[in-house]
Amino acid sequence: MSVNRFASHYMLSPGGKLVRWPVVTISDSGFIEKVHCFENGFVEQPLTRFFAGILIPAFLDIFADGLSLDIEDDPGLLNRHFRDGSLIIGVSGDGIPPLSEQQRLPWLISKPTIGEIDQSGKMFSGKGTLLERMKNQSSTMSLSEMLSLVTVQAAEIAELAGVGRIEQGFSPGLLLLQNVDMVNMQLIPETRVKWLNTPGIS
Repeated sequence: MSVNRFASHYMLSPGGKLVRWPVVTISDSGFIEKVHCFENGFVEQPLTRFFAGILIPAFLDIFADGLSLDIEDDPGLLNRHFRDGSLIIGVSGDGIPPLSEQQRLPWLISKPTIGEIDQSGKMFSGKGTLLERMKNQSSTMSLSEMLSLVTVQAAEIAELAGVGRIEQGFSPGLLLLQNVDMVNMQLIPETRVKWLNTPGIS
């Protein structure tokens, strides 16, 4: 079995805080085996890949407007959402297959009702990928609050188990958030994501 161990400057914790010097170990099947954060600076470890940026769970886009099950017929649109870090997209309409039957990413779920999404989440409604919408709102809340909302809190709103958190036993998909303004801790137009690990698809 190969070792999938990733380290970075920061990580979004399950509690919604940005913590320093994380190391995340993930199994071949995509489940997190161990999370460790160094208190006094990163210490090199064998078979560990260090990336500049912030480790975060994959995005859960339950906020998008105007998306229906017809998105399955537009591979280009799905690819753009996946490229920008969305593991799950909320869509309207009937007949959405269970996640266990979906054979490609991003997975589709029924979009939660407006009443289930709080006021802060509604600011991420609109068109485009979730990352694009987040950039447009980067000055309205702290980076940690924003990242927590589209991962940890989104999983709770949509009642999704095993995703949205970098935590042992979870399989959230792991993203590296790159080109962030690390001084002011804000997203900038050049911010992008890199997929480091994706959950397995049965």
